[in-house]
Amino acid sequence: MSVNSHNIYNITRLLFLFAAALLVSCSKNDYVNVIPARCVALASVDMQKVEQAHFDGKAVLKTVLGDAAEGETGIDHESRIYLFEAKDGNTGLVARLKSSSDFEKLIELCVAQKKCDAVAKRGEVKFSFFNNTWLVAYDDNAMMVTGPITAADKAETERRVVNYFKQDEEQSVVTSKLYSRLDSIDSPIALVAQADALPDKLVAPFTLGAPKEADASQVMVAAGLSFSGDVLKINGTTYSENKTVDEALKASHAKLRPISADVLKSVDTAQTMTLVLDVDGRDLLPMLQQNKGVQAMLTGLNMAIDMDNIVRSMDGGLVIGVSGYGQDKMNLSMTAKLGNSDWLKDVGYWKKSCPSGCRIDDAGTNAYCYKGGNTNFYFGVTPSSYFFCGANLQEVMDGTQRSRNPLPTAMVQEMAGKRMAMLLNIGAVAGTSDAASVVKSVLGNLKYVLYVME
Repeated sequence: MSVNSHNIYNITRLLFLFAAALLVSCSKNDYVNVIPARCVALASVDMQKVEQAHFDGKAVLKTVLGDAAEGETGIDHESRIYLFEAKDGNTGLVARLKSSSDFEKLIELCVAQKKCDAVAKRGEVKFSFFNNTWLVAYDDNAMMVTGPITAADKAETERRVVNYFKQDEEQSVVTSKLYSRLDSIDSPIALVAQADALPDKLVAPFTLGAPKEADASQVMVAAGLSFSGDVLKINGTTYSENKTVDEALKASHAKLRPISADVLKSVDTAQTMTLVLDVDGRDLLPMLQQNKGVQAMLTGLNMAIDMDNIVRSMDGGLVIGVSGYGQDKMNLSMTAKLGNSDWLKDVGYWKKSCPSGCRIDDAGTNAYCYKGGNTNFYFGVTPSSYFFCGANLQEVMDGTQRSRNPLPTAMVQEMAGKRMAMLLNIGAVAGTSDAASVVKSVLGNLKYVLYVME
């Protein structure tokens, strides 16, 4: 063999090996192509970097497959697991199969135990319905669990999912901006979602600062998730693919000030949810007035008291607490450091101008009680110049002092210096819905979810 032919042989061999490596790499990621292109939320989980004590991937399958998920599943836990919510509202989990035969044995066991329908096949895709609620579909490369599905929707869901499995990269979520953003997040668990994909009662904080005409679907939340003890930490940001909305979000968030450790002393971990900001009320008010969810609440309060003027007077830490999440009536409390309390001189006028059937009574020094219909709340100013508002006078007054259920030191360190912090007590939410119960089972022994925005 000549030198030239030898070189050509080596180059050809290298090119062949390179092409083979590419093919292996691509085949390992092909399973992502089954995720629908039009997702409103997408999350990925690196099971190699997440401890089972914190995120139990099998708990998701066990919800659908029962005890059969305890054995060998055939799922490749070295590849990321994806969870999605499609535009039609269906949710799903997608994983790569390292052994489709093992997975098929698992499904056949469930069929024998009458936990699901007999396996049907359309082309290369096999599927079965579990409890008339969840569709499990799979081929040689990928598996998908999707639902919940009603009996009337079974045929349509089957057709749609089979089409998902026929997708190539160009037709799937892989070429979307949402996936591109998700892929850029270096975290064991990554999440990108439209704000309107979040629970209704959690949307308002994430859309804070968006223009009034903007729809929640135009506001995106991108976050990396990690674990620390019994806390799931979410370090996120909001943005928009719409340039006008994105610029408004950035400008508004720049006006939020870093949270001081001092205000965090009053946060009560027993609350279902707590939102913490540090604000100049004159900057905050336009954000609240543009926020559709918050504006609905302010409109009701403004019928009794001049809440807009009160917000303008705020200058410092603002803590909003929610209890009774998931119930018909939630209890909302608010405390905020004031720059001035000049609006107190208007309380006499508010008393006289209350709508018919409503009244404002004195409840102590600079403390008042509004009563009207099904709405009763206390409000006023403490001697230390804090505004307070809530259904229970003693509780909201306590909210301006050191908390009886204080934040752990590590959590204070995570929240201090951030522009927004939101704490969710998982124990208070679990059981309020089927979805919340599933989340609790998957997240294991976690007690809190902490969202912070730099």
